[in-house]
Amino acid sequence: MTTLKEQIGKLQQEFLAQLPEETLNTLFKALDDMAAADLTKNAIGNNQVLPNGSLLNLDGKAQKIEDIIDTPTVISFYRGSWCPYCNLELKALQDILPQIKEKGAKLIAISPEKPDSSLSFKEKLELEFDVFTDTNNNYARDLGLVFKLEDHIDKLYKEFGFDLEKFNDITSKELPFPATIIVDKTGKIVYSFISENYTLRTEPSEILSELNKIK
Repeated sequence: MTTLKEQIGKLQQEFLAQLPEETLNTLFKALDDMAAADLTKNAIGNNQVLPNGSLLNLDGKAQKIEDIIDTPTVISFYRGSWCPYCNLELKALQDILPQIKEKGAKLIAISPEKPDSSLSFKEKLELEFDVFTDTNNNYARDLGLVFKLEDHIDKLYKEFGFDLEKFNDITSKELPFPATIIVDKTGKIVYSFISENYTLRTEPSEILSELNKIK
């Protein structure tokens, strides 16, 4: 079985091979600039407790975080269904969902994408876990997981067909950092992976290993 890292590597080879050198340089520079800015330095981390807040379910109804997190939970923050890296990650998470449940935990995914778009995404990938909308990235912002896209990158995304205002429930050019957070039943974070580089994701095997540590 291939790892998620290997799947992402193959995706990058196929996708990047189609892009002109100028576009590649722009994308790589954007990643380097974000890393240099250390944008995740204030993000929530291990041993902190998730703050209160609310998310929209697929019916568009608000649900409180404390009602969602009632057992050890794996939380995946993703950019949206338009992101091919997020697609790969969520499919990989779906593959280990039975094992997550065996360990007495649940899995949820959160993005700023509108509920109707999230529903279509869930059905397309045949996801069997809950997917929530974080309106205008409000909750992700409380966790220090939000950054603003540079105008030229937003323009480039639109050229790719990734129109954030069309897909996402946002009023600004902001996205969440892809992040994997594991909390115990009290909402305390026992594991977190957050990176400015959206091509880097947590391996499913590492998630299962971390769940084994929760008592």
